[in-house]
Amino acid sequence: MSLDISISHCKTNDTFTNNHFNKETNLDINDIISFIASYFVDIIIENREFRNERPLNKNDIFYSNKIPLITTEEFIIRIEKYTQLECSTLISAFIYTKRLIEKENYIIGLNNLYRIFLGACIIAIKFNEDSNFKNKYYAKIGGLNLEEMNLIEYNIYYRIDFNLIINEKEYFEVINNVLRNHV
Repeated sequence: MSLDISISHCKTNDTFTNNHFNKETNLDINDIISFIASYFVDIIIENREFRNERPLNKNDIFYSNKIPLITTEEFIIRIEKYTQLECSTLISAFIYTKRLIEKENYIIGLNNLYRIFLGACIIAIKFNEDSNFKNKYYAKIGGLNLEEMNLIEYNIYYRIDFNLIINEKEYFEVINNVLRNHV
């Protein structure tokens, strides 16, 4: 199967801002959501083995004392439903989250993933899309207050060194993984 995905708009810095997946790939937002949720669930399960050696930092801005009552996939669907983010923006948020995890060898669990991913979505929306909501609205989606939401967003920017540029290779690696896993 050839990979023929048309990019209708691309910033000059190679960050993809608007993708239209053609009929050959049959990708839609639900495929991407499912892939991202599965990826993070696998990491959370894998990280459970290391919790005794490296427990989650309860003083970290991303840590929540309460474990959300919805699944990872349901949370991502909630973000998509209330923000109407584009496929490319969702992929960007996934890449920013992975960068944070990899850069800091960060341990992901249910106590911190949702906050991190929501913050990454906000950053991706602000960077990739023409319009966005105020952080107070995003905070409501995630069950947070405005101050927490602002701190989470700032901390993600800082921890990924404000690197929002996504190159073509990095972007299409995610697309190829979604294709392999969901088509």
